[in-house]
Amino acid sequence: MLDEHAILDRVHRPIVQIEHYARHLNSTEVDKLYQDDAVWIITSSFIIFTMHSGFGLLESGSVSAKDEVNIMVKNVVDVVFGGIAYWSLGYGLSYGDDWYPNSFIGLGKFFYDPASGM
Repeated sequence: MLDEHAILDRVHRPIVQIEHYARHLNSTEVDKLYQDDAVWIITSSFIIFTMHSGFGLLESGSVSAKDEVNIMVKNVVDVVFGGIAYWSLGYGLSYGDDWYPNSFIGLGKFFYDPASGM
């Protein structure tokens, strides 16, 4: 049976690893880690947008010809509102660290504006 220290060690291990990288690597290596994260996020976003267009084509092939435009507009509206919802709430829940920083969910940076840093 695990004691309390073993459980806390398992929970805090990823945080300790991040601090280890930040402490023991020089700034260019840490920047490389952040660049790798950005590449992963951009790649995932591209895949999701491709899936939306493919799903739109699948749906438009399943309906009559007069409804194809409605289906494609519905998919475009879905992407637009999904992007707005992520900008307004999702980024703050993913990366926010203003109000109550913890390792599970972020709070803060809602309606994020990179120019102002807020």
